[in-house]
Amino acid sequence: MTSRKMKDSGVEWIHLIPSDWQTTKVKRLGDFINGFAFKPTNWGDQGLPIIRIQNLTNSNNEYNYFNDEIDNKYVVEKGDYLISWSATLDVFRWTGETAVLNQHIFKVLLNEKIVDYSFFYWHAKQFIDEMSNHKHGSTMQHVTKGVFDNFVVALPPLKEQQKIAAFLDEKVAHIDNIIEDTKKSIENLKAYKQSLITETVTKGLNPDVEMKDSGIDWIGDIPKYWKIYKIGQIFKEHKEKNEGLIEDNLLSLSYGKVKRRDIKSKEGLLPQSFEGYNIIKPGDIVLRMTDLQNDQKSLRVGLCKEKGIITSAYISIRAYNNIYPHYAYYYLHSFDIYKGFYGMGAGVRQGVNFNELKKLDILFPTYNEQKQIAIVLDEKSRTIESTIEQKEQLITELEAYKKSLIYEYVTGKKEVN
Repeated sequence: MTSRKMKDSGVEWIHLIPSDWQTTKVKRLGDFINGFAFKPTNWGDQGLPIIRIQNLTNSNNEYNYFNDEIDNKYVVEKGDYLISWSATLDVFRWTGETAVLNQHIFKVLLNEKIVDYSFFYWHAKQFIDEMSNHKHGSTMQHVTKGVFDNFVVALPPLKEQQKIAAFLDEKVAHIDNIIEDTKKSIENLKAYKQSLITETVTKGLNPDVEMKDSGIDWIGDIPKYWKIYKIGQIFKEHKEKNEGLIEDNLLSLSYGKVKRRDIKSKEGLLPQSFEGYNIIKPGDIVLRMTDLQNDQKSLRVGLCKEKGIITSAYISIRAYNNIYPHYAYYYLHSFDIYKGFYGMGAGVRQGVNFNELKKLDILFPTYNEQKQIAIVLDEKSRTIESTIEQKEQLITELEAYKKSLIYEYVTGKKEVN
C-alpha cells in the first residue's frame, strides 16, 4: 500500500485517494457521442462497416454496411475508444479500420488537458464494472445517460495518469499473455483427451496386435479379432415411466455427463409432472438425438452412474450382459466427437429415434478388454480433467488479480515508483 498522504474521496466504491487527487464526474472528462440509430433499411453489403455491440464483444463477427453520407461524429477510426452502455458495459480500443457507430455505443472524445486516453481506458475498465450495479430495464439492461454522466471517478494529475497507464499497459499485457497461453493449453488438453479416447476405443491397448480394415471410414484399422455389431444387437431401448412418482432423483444430460438436478428448483424448463420421465439406473446410456441440424456443438451422449429419472425426450439404452457399458459410452462419445450423429438426422428438427440409432456400427472387443479399456480411460481422463481444472482455476485467479491490480492503481491505493 502507498505511504503517501491520503484523504476520503467521499465516494463509497473508491474510498481513500491520494491527497493531491481529485474526484470528478465522467461527463467532465470530455464528450461521449452516442452512435447513430441505424435501421435495417440503412444496411447494405458495401460501404463502411457498422459497429454494433455484438462486433465489439465478438459474439457476432459479421458486419452490416452503410453506404451513404453521415455526420463525421459517428465515424470511428482505428485507435478510437468506445464504450458500450447497453446490454454489455465495457470499454474498447477500436483496432479495426474506418467504420460507423451504431447506437448504444459511445465514441469517447476526451479533454486531453485533464485526462490521458490510456489512463481513461484502465480507469473505465474499473468504473464501468462498478457502474454495472446501476443497470436497469427489462428488455435490454442498460445504464441511463444520467447515471453515466454523473458517475464519480478519481483523477490524479496528468503526469501520474501517464505513469499509471504505462505501468498497467505492461503489467496487464503480461497477465493476459499468461491467460491466453493457459487457455490454449486447456484446448490442447481437451483435444488430446478426445484423440486418446478415440484411439483407445478403436485400436485397443496393445500396440503390437495384428490389425484389419474395419470397413468403417471414421475408424480405419482395428484389432483383427475384434468384431463389429449393430447397436441394436447389443442394446435395447429402455422405457420405464415414472408412474406414481416413485422416483424423484432428477437427472439431466449436460456437457456429455448425466448430472443430478434439484427437482424443486425453479430454474430451467420443467414439466408439471415427472410421471412421464424415464427411470434409469447405473450403466444406462442416454443420448439426446434432437435438433441435430441447429445444434452441432453440444455433447450428446452420457453414462448414467446413479438411479434416477430423466426426460423421455432422450433415448435411454441398456446393454445386454456381453457389453461393458462404460466402454460403449466411450465408443459413442468418440462417434459424437467425430460429429457422426449429424449425418443421421431426418425431418424438420433433424431427430434420430432408436430404430435409426440401432443400425449404427459398434466395435466389439472381448468383455475383459472392454473393461480394461474403460478403466484405463477413466484413470487417464481423470488426470487430464484435474489438470484442466487447475488451469481454469489459475485463469480465475489471474482475472481476479488483474481486476484488483487495476483498481488499486487507478484509485491511488498503490503508487507507481
